[in-house]
Amino acid sequence: MSLVAVALLVLGVVGWLQLRDRIDDQATEAAGTCVEGDAELHIAADPLIARTLTDLAATWNTDVAPVIRDYCITAHVTATESPTAATALATDTWNPELGPEPALWVPVDTRAADRAGTSASGQRRSLAISLSFSPHPPPSRTDSRPLGSHGTTYRRCRPPPDPSAHSASDPGNR
Repeated sequence: MSLVAVALLVLGVVGWLQLRDRIDDQATEAAGTCVEGDAELHIAADPLIARTLTDLAATWNTDVAPVIRDYCITAHVTATESPTAATALATDTWNPELGPEPALWVPVDTRAADRAGTSASGQRRSLAISLSFSPHPPPSRTDSRPLGSHGTTYRRCRPPPDPSAHSASDPGNR
């Protein structure tokens, strides 16, 4: 009797593990399909950058073929002048002549985004990064000396070379 119980227990565990693996495989297959159907991501962009975004969207649509929350997503970019889009977004009434109402707007600059005001829902975020930098290394905390009458100081990053450190056998000294 106990041998039958052990056999049933082993068969139950093996059956459970196979069923679990099969369910996992089905879930993986379903994640790569469009169970809920297709969805379109409409993007309005200023004509100066719309062509580049259209190329990027086409690459994303074909190479990535994104599936998000069981929807197959396709991105479409419409060229829309920034002032026109800003006005439409500020009044909260999108003009269908401009194209489909966008889920994402990419203006030519932040001034255009400011014109849209706060009526556009979502989070405003600049995608640009600053390319400006200082060509000077950061100053050290030692060896400060005044440069002028305005109290500006100059800090050397390293001490000046010691002339006594070079010997006559140094090839750079010949």
